[in-house]
Amino acid sequence: MNVLTYLQRKYGIDRPTVLLAREAAILAIPYPLRPGWLDDHGQQEITRDQIGLMIRYLASKDGFYVERALRALREAKGGRR
Repeated sequence: MNVLTYLQRKYGIDRPTVLLAREAAILAIPYPLRPGWLDDHGQQEITRDQIGLMIRYLASKDGFYVERALRALREAKGGRR
């Protein structure tokens, strides 16, 4: 899964503009985000290690978008929903 697909699944929109600071750190995307960041990093593949780190981080959070993000990450990892 790439960054764009992850964010589309997390937020349910075609052109997401938000990335949490911790997600950016895990994905090695410079933060604060600059104009054009999604064009530069959207096709970047998320590694299995990065997926694991993001799951561990998000598992301690709650909310609608957190649940969507966790579902997308777990499916990409091949795990439970």
